[in-house]
Amino acid sequence: MLLWLIKKLKAKNLEEYIETIRILALLFGVVIFGTIAFYYFERANPDVKDVGDALYWVVVTITTVGYGDVAPITLGGRILFVLVALGGISTIAYVFEQLIAFSTKNQIEVLFGSGAVKMKRHTIIVGWNAKAEEAIKELKSEDEAFLVVGSELDHAALNAEEIQHISGDPTKSETLSRSNIKEAKTLMIPLEDDSETIMVALAVRKQNPNINIIATCEAREHVELMRGAGNKPYNILCRDKWPLTCSCGYRASGRGFYCGRNDIG
Repeated sequence: MLLWLIKKLKAKNLEEYIETIRILALLFGVVIFGTIAFYYFERANPDVKDVGDALYWVVVTITTVGYGDVAPITLGGRILFVLVALGGISTIAYVFEQLIAFSTKNQIEVLFGSGAVKMKRHTIIVGWNAKAEEAIKELKSEDEAFLVVGSELDHAALNAEEIQHISGDPTKSETLSRSNIKEAKTLMIPLEDDSETIMVALAVRKQNPNINIIATCEAREHVELMRGAGNKPYNILCRDKWPLTCSCGYRASGRGFYCGRNDIG
């Protein structure tokens, strides 16, 4: 039961860790107090031979099973029965209420992309459009870990395809942190607005200077700006090709900007 509770109450941040510890401490506090007190009052009871029998009585009482094979015979034991029955049942109800709350919260975070991920060596795709979908097909075929990040995502479509996503502005550190940008290996930016692409690249480079960046470029005059956005030399990988992965040769090149509509050669 302990392992099951810990698994269900798995926390994602400090606040949830504290709440998890508080819930477990409350539950075990009731069990330990009840066991010690019952053994103290009922140690002369022929049905209570040791602490194990007292523990058994407490568990049976707070879970409302109530077999009746161990019953208090002293006034103190009977008073304790009332306290443990009321307090224990309330505690169990509270624990399961929190379990349901945690589960519901986690499901909402997954559905609407409001949570955080713990992926490592993953690919982050900024935005959700036809180009992103093509890139995802290749990433899936190669069994690559990836997620989609953006402020205007189609949650229904992403959930229907079971695509993990983070909802938020990809230029904000909070959104990038929830995407675990520091441990990501590649960033794909298939946006149609070059200014957005450059802003995202600059924001990401501050968080992860070594990440591989691949992006679309819609205008020839923006190429140098894009190259400078990463504070590192960039290669033009190819033109008029998409997706961003194998067709652009990014695995061999490592870093670069993909330039889409113009012959930038």
